[in-house]
Amino acid sequence: MAGCASSNVKRSQGFKVEVVEAEGVAPLSANLGQARQNAVNDAQKRAVESVVGVYVSAASLVSKAQLLEDNITSQTEGYIQDYKIIKERKDNDFYRVNIKAWVKSDDLSKKISEMDVNPKKYGNPLMSFWINEKVDSQAENENIAELGLMKSFVDAGFVVSDQKPQEYYASQSAVLNDNPDNLQKLKADIVVIGDANSTFNTDQGLGGLVSYRANMSFKILMTATKEIITTKSDVASGIDINKPASAKKALQNVERKNGQRPS
Repeated sequence: MAGCASSNVKRSQGFKVEVVEAEGVAPLSANLGQARQNAVNDAQKRAVESVVGVYVSAASLVSKAQLLEDNITSQTEGYIQDYKIIKERKDNDFYRVNIKAWVKSDDLSKKISEMDVNPKKYGNPLMSFWINEKVDSQAENENIAELGLMKSFVDAGFVVSDQKPQEYYASQSAVLNDNPDNLQKLKADIVVIGDANSTFNTDQGLGGLVSYRANMSFKILMTATKEIITTKSDVASGIDINKPASAKKALQNVERKNGQRPS
C-alpha cells in the first residue's frame, strides 16, 4: 500500500497553500481499515497543526490551545486542500501513515486573524509540571516523561518554575478541587499535571529484545482561574535489551509524541 495516493480533492492555483509532510499514528485494531483511516486523520491534523505554528507563537499555542482545537485543528477537512500518502506500515501495536499535504495557509491565516490569536499579547508564561510516572505499576523516580515534556516547553521559549505542585497538594485531584490560593503560591501561570505509565508488552519473537508500551495523558490549566486550557494523551512502544531499558524508552517515546505540540 505504500506510496498510494488517497484523495479525491483536486489541487488548484487559486490560493496560497503550504506543502508539508506529517506522520499520523493510530492503535491497531481488529478493523485494519479503520486503524488506517484513523492514522490518516491524525496525519492530516498534524499537518494543519504544523502550519498553524507558522502563524501562532508557542505561548499562544498553549494559552489558546482549546480555542485553536475547536476552531481549526479539529476541522482538518476545511484546511487540507489535498494530500497524498507517501508511506504506511504496521509498527508493533500501531499503524503509521506519512502524508504530503497541501494546506490552505491563506484560509488558516484569515481564521487565526479573526480569532484574534495574537502572539504578542501573551508573552512567555511561567510553568510548573507534575507527571506521576509508573513502570509496571511501581512508582518511577527518574521522572523521564516529566523532564522530557518540560524540556520541550523550555525549548519552545517557556520559563519553568523551580516550585512543584506536589509541594502544596497531596494529590493531583486536589489541584483542581482544593483552595485556588495554593496554586497561585506556586508563582506559575500554567500548571501541567498528568500520568505516564509504562508496562511490559512482550519478549516473544523479538530476538532477545523486550517490548514495553507506555501511555501518557496530561492537563494544562491556568493557575489564576483553574481553567483547563487543553488535555492531551498518547501511546507509544519501546524496545530494548532488557525490561528497565525498554520501559524507559517507551516513556521517552510517548513523551516525545506528546511534546510535539509546543515545539
